[in-house]
Order: sequence, then structure tokens, then C-alpha cells
Amino acid sequence: MKVLIIGGSGRISLSVTKTLYNIGFEVTVINRGNNNQLIRNLNTYISDIKDEKRINSFLKDKLYDVVIDFVSYDAEDIKRSYSYFKNHTNHYIFISSVVVYKHEKENEKLITEESIRENPYSLYADNKILAEDTLVKIGQEDVNFHYSILRFGQTFDERNLPTLFHGKNGTYDIIYRIMNGKPLVMLKEKVSWRVLFASDVCLAIIPLFNNPKSYGKIFNIVSKETYTWEEIYNIFGSILNKKINFVYVPCDVLCSENKEYLSLIKGDKANDANYDFSKIIKISPNFIHQTKLESALKKTIYNLVNNFEYHQIDIQFNEEQDSICKKYKNVYKS
Repeated sequence: MKVLIIGGSGRISLSVTKTLYNIGFEVTVINRGNNNQLIRNLNTYISDIKDEKRINSFLKDKLYDVVIDFVSYDAEDIKRSYSYFKNHTNHYIFISSVVVYKHEKENEKLITEESIRENPYSLYADNKILAEDTLVKIGQEDVNFHYSILRFGQTFDERNLPTLFHGKNGTYDIIYRIMNGKPLVMLKEKVSWRVLFASDVCLAIIPLFNNPKSYGKIFNIVSKETYTWEEIYNIFGSILNKKINFVYVPCDVLCSENKEYLSLIKGDKANDANYDFSKIIKISPNFIHQTKLESALKKTIYNLVNNFEYHQIDIQFNEEQDSICKKYKNVYKS
């Protein structure tokens, strides 16, 4: 089966790309070439996906069973992707996010694929909603264009830990702080969160390929287990054999300290991840056999600790963390 991947070096896309290649799919990647050492064994075409002349030239006379688009972000991106791939694939898969949903604390019901989409704190969510709506409209107008929409929850890989926030160079800053006895900012609110190991993603998506049951459908792709953020961080500490010193700060107080936390925290990670994933399990039953969180985190932490290329400390991030911890130490209890 021929699969074309748009992207290929991100948290989810790299794991998907490598897994598909390793199990025998004929994989081609289109990306800008910034991290091609990660996928050097693959057939890669280096181009900005917005370069219409280059992309159309590349696609000429080619047909892919599946196109997985990890890059498209807004309505214009979707329109451009449709113009590219409408005659060059049997199945177009758009990667969206659960951040599009309206999260209401008073509503304890599971969030299904039909739940309200509304996130007043996130421009990213707004654009993903517009992208989804555009794709649905295209599918209604062109019934021969088969598409699926996948809404992913937070996903991590061997290069990045699942964290509330991190520095500009990655998540090693959190390991650095734990190893050096520095306090960590923790949400005062108890949030039920889900984090999915990227290597498990193919368990969910391969059965969708060229499957009429997936055409025109939307699927939540999330982990089956829930943890509080404090539990996740305590697993970090257990693996590193270090006790973590938490400083608890309410979400709204954090957002007053840094406006960027409105979208990152209030619009996303401070919301209970009550996502229903029964729909994907019906098509991809093996997705239930996900890697245990502690086992996955051990792989990530081992990789981060033992590869010095990740040991790039973000001084500004750590200074901000120190400042918040100093300011709110003992102000709020767990």
C-alpha cells in the first residue's frame, strides 16, 4: 500500500512514518527537510507544502492509496490540499485535535465526536474547526473524495515528555529541574488527563486506510487511561528516583502570570480529558492494547537523559518557573 505523509518529523508523524515503513508500507514523505536525518531511509520530497508549482509537479502521474496530512492548519490549507490530492489519492486523512471541543466543568458527560466544538481561548482550535468544516463541505460537494478526520489528544514520543509546559528547546527542562531539586509548578485543580504514546497511533489508524467505514467520519484518538497531572509528574520522579517538590498554582493565577497560558493551559491542559474513544475501537479493536504509561515514559526519559543533544536548557523558561514558584510557595495547598 502506498502512503504519502505530509510532515513526517513531528511528535505523532515521525512515529507513524517510521512504523508504517518498518512494517512494509511504501511510504513517501513531503516536508521542508529540516529534520530529514530522522527519516533518512525514506523516499522524501523536500518542499514547502504551500509551493503549489513544486507540489503539483511532484504529484503528476502519481496515485497514493492514502494521504495523511499532519500539516494543514486552517481552511485555506484544506482547500489547497484538496486541489493537490483530489486526483492523487483514494483516501485523505486530516489530523485535527481534541482542543476544538467545548470543555464545560459542569458537564461530566463523555466528549464524543458529536460534542460541541468551541474553544474561546485558542486560535489554533478556531482554525482547526474551520479546517474541519471546510473538509466536510468539500466531501459533501465531491462524494468521490474520501476523507477522515482524526482528533488527537496529547501525544508524546521518545523525544518529548507530556508536560504542562516546557522550554523552547523541548521537555528536558522538566527533567533538569527534577534532577536538580528545583520546584515544579503544578495546577492546583485536579485535572483528569490523557496522554498517548505516539508509537501506539498506528494501532488506531491503519485499519482506517481505504476502509469505507471510515469515509466521512471523525474519530477521537486518545489514550484509554486517565491520570492527574500530579500523578504523571510523580511517575517522572519515580523513574528518576527523585522526589518532586510541587508548587500549586490555580489555572487563572497562572494565566495572569503569562498570557500564553490562556490557550496552552486554560484552553487545553486544565480541562478534564473526558473523551470517548469507543468509535475508533469499533474499527480498530487492537487500539485498546496501548503501551502502559510508565513503560512509555521510561523510554522517553532514558532517551532524553542519555542523549546530550536534548540537554539544551531554556534559561528564560527556568527563570520564569523559579519566579512563579518563589511567589506562590505555600500560598496554595494541594
